[in-house]
Amino acid sequence: GQDWAEWAGHSQNYGFLAKSTWGPWEVNAGVFNSRFTIDDFGAALFTDTQLDATAERRFLLGKDQRDASTSGEIQLIRNFVEGPRLHRIIGSLRGRRVNNDFGGFASVSLGTGPIEAISNEPEPEVVLGALTENRIRQWTAALGYEVRWQDRFELSAGVQKTSYEQTVTLPGEAGSSTDDSPWLWNASFAYTGFEKLVVYAATTRGLEESGTAPQNAANANQPLPALRTEQAEAGVRYPLPYNMRLMAGVFDVRRPYFELDTRDSVFKVLGEVRHRGLEVSVSGSPAPGLDLVLGAVLLDPKVSGDAVEDGRLGELPLGPIETVLDARVNYRLPGFKRLSLDAGIAYTGERVARQDNTAFIPERTIVELGARLRFKIAGAPALLRVQLSNATDEFGWRVSSGGGFRYEPQRRLAMTLTVDY
Repeated sequence: GQDWAEWAGHSQNYGFLAKSTWGPWEVNAGVFNSRFTIDDFGAALFTDTQLDATAERRFLLGKDQRDASTSGEIQLIRNFVEGPRLHRIIGSLRGRRVNNDFGGFASVSLGTGPIEAISNEPEPEVVLGALTENRIRQWTAALGYEVRWQDRFELSAGVQKTSYEQTVTLPGEAGSSTDDSPWLWNASFAYTGFEKLVVYAATTRGLEESGTAPQNAANANQPLPALRTEQAEAGVRYPLPYNMRLMAGVFDVRRPYFELDTRDSVFKVLGEVRHRGLEVSVSGSPAPGLDLVLGAVLLDPKVSGDAVEDGRLGELPLGPIETVLDARVNYRLPGFKRLSLDAGIAYTGERVARQDNTAFIPERTIVELGARLRFKIAGAPALLRVQLSNATDEFGWRVSSGGGFRYEPQRRLAMTLTVDY
């Protein structure tokens, strides 16, 4: 990269929650605002990469990119107690407004050169274009029912009606919109009648935002339709010796598959992707002061559709990892419990690196180390958090939609101070 092609920005999040109870009635409300602004944007891109580690070196430069979201919900609950059974009728209204401003980039080429060589090139004079506006509006009304029968079962079901609209306005052009107003639903059941074992199952139909087409697509910045997704899962929870707990579940998630079409470079739906797999975790406190979490995900992703049959896509999608293993430990020091140490090890297996499944990103293991110190500032509880991410400075690639690559962030140290006045 170049010193003049870095980025700097700031973010802020704020909101409020309110809860109130009148006898069997509950009212919950919340409003939230999240904003992230990139004041200076710089990205180094290497294209037409050769086996001798040379590539076309391009830089995207921009300013004042903004992602801003305001959302809120009000929820009304009526409780009915019937002996050992608790019934709850839940009604809610949710809304959100998203305003994103992006684009207007200037592209600078430094010509062909070695990727690994460090060169200090003079900063060019560039003219930035106008920004693209992305506006999202969504309203959702929901009605749900829950019943909890002590030592027997828990059952919940709900239905939602949502109205979704996304409009993208390119500089000097009329806005292009996509909208959807589906009925969505969810249901879950857990049987708690066994002495120790809990068995559960759930299913849901949702609406998932797709964003816009990536910069390397022929339809760059075009709004993509929201995805209708379906998910089903089932599993068990079981207590283990030494104050540990086992959770295991199987799942099946299906959604339309967006990817870059090699025939026309348009980013669009090319089929359906199915993620089927197994999740297992063991967690608990096997010794005083020691907290332990072990988890694993074994995934069987598969793409289907005409693009797979005619060879434009392989059967494995870009991005998903078939094997993920994660271990986290936290230890509070005896005699000085205000200080705790923690560590994490995350293993990720190989993943697909090309749409046609002819290249793969190798496996890797990332180590994290950290510490927490609890104390008081002017009588108020305070927490100092220090975390070292990617402690061994492991290098690896990440693959994104459209076939682009980013590298795993290098070793980095973060310090956070939280005070509760």
